[in-house]
Amino acid sequence: MNKTLNASKKVTAVPARTEPFGGIGWTVYEFANATEAAAWVRLYPQAAMPCWKRWDVIDGELLEVR
Repeated sequence: MNKTLNASKKVTAVPARTEPFGGIGWTVYEFANATEAAAWVRLYPQAAMPCWKRWDVIDGELLEVR
């Protein structure tokens, strides 16, 4: 069953590597919905963390599918 990330909260939280942006380590970006999160994930594939393998962008939304 597909579900949006953090469906119980009002935000979609996406952990990401900060190295692509000049930082060291990782952070969590929060988006108002799965559509905004999907757009960001597509824009910054170099920020992918291993957990991103559980997600897919389906119909323009970031969904946990694995």
